[in-house]
Amino acid sequence: MQAILILSANLIFVFAWAIASGLNTEQWLTSLETFTGAFYKRFPDVELRGLLSYIAQRLQDGEASELGVLRSLIKTTGGYGFVDYDSTSSLSELQLEGRCGSRLLKLETSSFGVIDNVNPKASRMLRSVLQGEDLGVIILILLSQIRQKVLYAKSKSEEHIKVMGRLYDECESVFCLLLEYISDSSDDLPEGPNTKEMFAISLPPLASLCETYKLDTATAWMLIRPLFRKSLFFQDDKKLAGKSSSGEPPEFLKPFSPTPEMTTSYQKLKLLPEPAWKLNREVERLSRIQQGKGVSAMTAAAAAAGGSASQIRDASKFTDEHKREQDRLKNNVDKLNTDFSRQQKRCELVLAKLEAQKHTLIKTGNTADGLIEEGLASAFLTFCLYPRFLCSPEDALFCAHFVMLMHKMKVPGFSTIELIDGVVNAIT
Repeated sequence: MQAILILSANLIFVFAWAIASGLNTEQWLTSLETFTGAFYKRFPDVELRGLLSYIAQRLQDGEASELGVLRSLIKTTGGYGFVDYDSTSSLSELQLEGRCGSRLLKLETSSFGVIDNVNPKASRMLRSVLQGEDLGVIILILLSQIRQKVLYAKSKSEEHIKVMGRLYDECESVFCLLLEYISDSSDDLPEGPNTKEMFAISLPPLASLCETYKLDTATAWMLIRPLFRKSLFFQDDKKLAGKSSSGEPPEFLKPFSPTPEMTTSYQKLKLLPEPAWKLNREVERLSRIQQGKGVSAMTAAAAAAGGSASQIRDASKFTDEHKREQDRLKNNVDKLNTDFSRQQKRCELVLAKLEAQKHTLIKTGNTADGLIEEGLASAFLTFCLYPRFLCSPEDALFCAHFVMLMHKMKVPGFSTIELIDGVVNAIT
């Protein structure tokens, strides 16, 4: 244990020295980010709290240059590289929609079969440290605050607009990655702590996030959304699971339950894209190899490409690796089909609620100043859509689908033409 503590202290010292030296800082940081993630994945028993506390202290001081280390820890040590959206511009429509589903759907649509080996012990250790003493939530709040500082705080040196934009995007990306990691309960063990409960205990209520910590409304809602959604759909989830739908949500969800004081918010969950057909196609391909079917065509193609006889035999052989991949794909097909069926039922419940209450979503009538509907499109764009679609790619996709849903349902008082006109005026 003493050797582990000394090693951890030396690692933090090297990290701090590299930052303070000012020489080849970017190269140092890139190397340290990669090394830190790989190191803690290989040696999960090494003390980690000191490094995370150092990052939190740097954020409190207004410095965000070490965020890449936190990103590397979550992606490599925590095994959540598939959640990162560093290359959002290169995502296909299927990949972007896949990010709105379950963890397995995100994994399959982001990597398409390229599966990284994850150290479960290292992932649990990292999540445990982030949950302890509210460290993860503290970093989330600091990230929310520092984003505004990047844009508006005065600096001694004039920073280029591209540097500011890149730093802001880095803060946003790590914020979304960390929020997903510490609120995801997919890896919870039956005898272990409940991730959602630990997150709820650490997170201040909505009013405190806005008033005490000075977070903007969109970011505060983004933080509580996993808990608000779980509370909002608590009874529906029990019904979908075949359990009694009576009873109230657990105590830890009550501070995040919808109340009359909160603005009514429906989280429309769109139907999951169905990548199971791609996995089924891959399973069939491996089955044909196992049964020896299609080998002649593969042999001819390999021969045409200049392959030797031994290479052709190796390429057409059904190996143990093929068998493991086939079993994994079959298992994922079953899980994704179950997710898809459950999501369809959830979608039907939510759409039924929206349809039943669409006449009360927008207040209509006359006031002393004129019709209430006048200026609704501008207010909806300014206060509802604009803050939300800047949060993440998934939120932007949600906004687009929600507007289309409002139009399709013909919500009274909602003018699609006025909204489109407002969007055109805002971007021209």
